[in-house]
Amino acid sequence: MHGPNSRRIIVAAFVALVAMACGARCRGEEAPADKKVAVEGDKRLPLPPASLLVEPEKQIKEALKEEYAKHSPADRVALAQRLLKLAEDSKNDLPSYYVALREAKDIAAAAGDSDTAMAAVEALSAAFKVNEGDLKLTEFNTVVRTVATPEEANKALAAGLSLMSELAGDGNFDAALRLPPQLEDLARKARNVEALKALQARASEVRGQQIEWNKVKPMMDKLAAKPDDPEAALAVGRYHLLTKGNWDKALPLFAKCSSDALKAAAAKELEAPKEAEAKADVGDLWWALAQKETGAMKGALQNRAVLWYADAANELTGVRKIQVEKRLQAAATGTGSGGVAALSYKEGLIRTITVDQTVSSLHFLPNGRLCLAACNRAMLLVDLESGQKLRSISISNPATRVAFSMDGKRLAAFGEWGGAKCEEAAVWDLTSGAEIGRYKPGPQQMHGVGFYADGRAVCIGGLPDSPDISLRQIQDGKILLPKPQIPWGVAQFSADGSILSIGDSIVESKTGKTLHKLDIPPEGNWIDYSCLSRDKRFIACMQRLTVGHKPFGVCVYEAGSGKLVQTIKPLDEKGWSFAQGIALDPDGRRLVVTVDPQTRIYDVASGRELVRWDKAGGYCDVSPDGHFAVVQGAGGKTICLFGMPR
Repeated sequence: MHGPNSRRIIVAAFVALVAMACGARCRGEEAPADKKVAVEGDKRLPLPPASLLVEPEKQIKEALKEEYAKHSPADRVALAQRLLKLAEDSKNDLPSYYVALREAKDIAAAAGDSDTAMAAVEALSAAFKVNEGDLKLTEFNTVVRTVATPEEANKALAAGLSLMSELAGDGNFDAALRLPPQLEDLARKARNVEALKALQARASEVRGQQIEWNKVKPMMDKLAAKPDDPEAALAVGRYHLLTKGNWDKALPLFAKCSSDALKAAAAKELEAPKEAEAKADVGDLWWALAQKETGAMKGALQNRAVLWYADAANELTGVRKIQVEKRLQAAATGTGSGGVAALSYKEGLIRTITVDQTVSSLHFLPNGRLCLAACNRAMLLVDLESGQKLRSISISNPATRVAFSMDGKRLAAFGEWGGAKCEEAAVWDLTSGAEIGRYKPGPQQMHGVGFYADGRAVCIGGLPDSPDISLRQIQDGKILLPKPQIPWGVAQFSADGSILSIGDSIVESKTGKTLHKLDIPPEGNWIDYSCLSRDKRFIACMQRLTVGHKPFGVCVYEAGSGKLVQTIKPLDEKGWSFAQGIALDPDGRRLVVTVDPQTRIYDVASGRELVRWDKAGGYCDVSPDGHFAVVQGAGGKTICLFGMPR
């Protein structure tokens, strides 16, 4: 059967099949712009018959004839991206949609553009019955064959590590563990020894997860047959929590498990208390459970307690508030979960650590002993006591903003990486150095990154001078808060992610509600950088003040009201006010200000200078306990550790 009539019959049969699978939306009606094509839950469509693809392919190649004729790698990448956009515009023509995505993934992979190829695969998998994991592996293999330089190898390695984590996260361990041999070859081509170590550690971790999966699989089968089996509920709940960090799945299982204490805590949380005292009580239950555990389970339960404590702290008063704040501080510094050996203290310069790249920012980890130095081409994890470089995470440009989960196990940052023309936010596991997830906002600009108390990494960004700002999860790009009514500007999350300083506003991060406006002085305008004290009582802003030729001073505000507390104009040796770096100690009593080549410590209440350190005057941070400061040394390639004045 051939000719126009046969094609019409095939089209009619396919449309009927589509209609049965996805209802009215696939009968030629306009699809909502925010919905994936023809997907209703997990109901995906069969692949269109080959006979339906001939005409759309012909039309697409004719429409993009000039683009198809160009064969340089850059031109092929541009064509793949054009096809991806064409697919987005062809949502109501399923054969054309499929062809555009198929072409986009194949052309992108052959040009070495893993990002576009994976985006096309994800769109195909969302709409059609294809195996996403297998397709991604196939396209990644194609990308690897295009690698010719160390730079390309590094880029492909980052994509492969992300893919391995993604596949393992989906439980596709066999597919994930087919990647390490290729990735090891890429690390060697890139001459990246640190990445090779990180890869081997991550592969070992995935193998361990596979072992755990094999152990728990019989319990999953048992739970499927008997949903209320308490032993199975406990085993499967622990698996979801410890291997995936998935409280949404773990919590209802714990509520019917064989552990009375775990069951009580889960049941209390599922009641979703609204009052601050009741929220703190839920935190107490998780905290008490954490004290009886060790290792990863201890950390997970303590982090759950922190989530509830952080939510309650601002509304508590008296002794209860002090108790909760002490536990939050203990969790932040590591003393609530075993911690690490403390730094050796003395006032003034303790030691200078040399690195092989120019430092672009410095950040204490929550345990107070380790420091992350974001440099030009890598983020270096440094032990400040020994001076040893523990890990290096490769990046192609300096990280603009950095944040850590409260347990110090994950790192979030954003910058212009991998040849990107815009900023991208990413999350890494600090134990293995593996990238966990990445969000690419397109033309948007990033404003800040942070972590919620439950461990979710988030980013906020938008277009300049536009209200189109969104708060998203970095790992999957899920929108948590679309278009909140907050200003465009530099953003800084609190340590627990509950509040956000952005532009001239203090915002509740989970709702987008503006809590306070900063009482900016008449001479103050553009805020270049801001930081919050760990107790969330004060915000310091490096902003332009009308003094001299380089008018960068520091204004300190109360976070709870926006009231201006202090204005500091630290004159440098030329008589200019030019703060280069700022950091508050945990309770906001002291402010570190760097004015190259010096670092100065101020008393916030009086504005009085307490001490001055020479030959260190760049980026800076204060330890979670307030006893130490790290400052970029003269020349930019040293980290100076100081003991804060007591």
